[in-house]
Amino acid sequence: MKFGVSIPHGKPGQYTDYKMVKEAALECERLGYDSIYVSDHVVPRPNTPYPERDEYDLDVPYLECWTLLSALAVETKRVKLGTFTLCNSFRQPPSLLAKMASTLDHISGGRLIFGIGAGYNEKEYTMYGVPYRHRSTRIRQMRETIQICKKMWTEERPSFNGKYYSIKEAICNPKPIQKPYPPILIGGRGRKLTLRVVAEHGDIWNWPPAVYVTPKIFIEYKELLKKHCEKVGRDPAEIAMSMGDILHIAEDKSEVKKQITKYKPDELTREAYMNHLIGTPDECIERIRMYQNLGISEFVMQIPTLASGDLNDLKLFAEKVMPEFHD
Repeated sequence: MKFGVSIPHGKPGQYTDYKMVKEAALECERLGYDSIYVSDHVVPRPNTPYPERDEYDLDVPYLECWTLLSALAVETKRVKLGTFTLCNSFRQPPSLLAKMASTLDHISGGRLIFGIGAGYNEKEYTMYGVPYRHRSTRIRQMRETIQICKKMWTEERPSFNGKYYSIKEAICNPKPIQKPYPPILIGGRGRKLTLRVVAEHGDIWNWPPAVYVTPKIFIEYKELLKKHCEKVGRDPAEIAMSMGDILHIAEDKSEVKKQITKYKPDELTREAYMNHLIGTPDECIERIRMYQNLGISEFVMQIPTLASGDLNDLKLFAEKVMPEFHD
């Protein structure tokens, strides 16, 4: 089992401080986490673990994903570095994104995890003048982007003529350090289109952290992915499954309750919110083992307390939970 952390890079109600982000990243590396991820938004996400809620504090500075990850690639030495996940619509044309990814793989010494999604928040699109296409169109555009990136990472002078994008004898030199290319992580839970793209092109499928899940729901989606793999002739065992989750952890159950009271969205029941990674170290271990038995090989955690610079949950999880899963 691998463990990653989605590092917040816009503190709601406070000034965004790169030094805080750097400190969290270095602490993740020191504590033995396998990966760190940064999200791709242009304004701060809501002051809640649930980004679909329309509660953006637009006056809070927010660091841009790719530039930030490039800086962290220099600051760190060992941890994998992922985008969680790139909004395909913000990164055009795909040929330039392929070149950027190859460059970052070199800067990091072969540590990039290429996480990508179709994008979802219309407000961000409108603010930045990006056309907000129908959801199915955005997913199909993401699919062509991945196709172009893979060709540019593996072929010398590839050409591609799609419905949305094209390249003509495009050169990507140097190629990525990782062969054949950095692992492609696709985030999302669209039953028909997104999972189809995962089956065709994904190396990792990530269940989004802002959407709570139960074993029953996850098994249903796992079976759906398997069916998509059968249709495209792909062995589902080739696709690693990653669980995005929200973490609240404390030695004392009363402290866990305090965090739940502070961070649980009003529209969710306590029972629903408890389907995230919440509890004492032993309770967290039990939940992780349950999903490990269902095929999950990585947990990527959003830690709400980390946004205020509090590293206690990060440390406690590393000290009391991770050793149970690492040799």
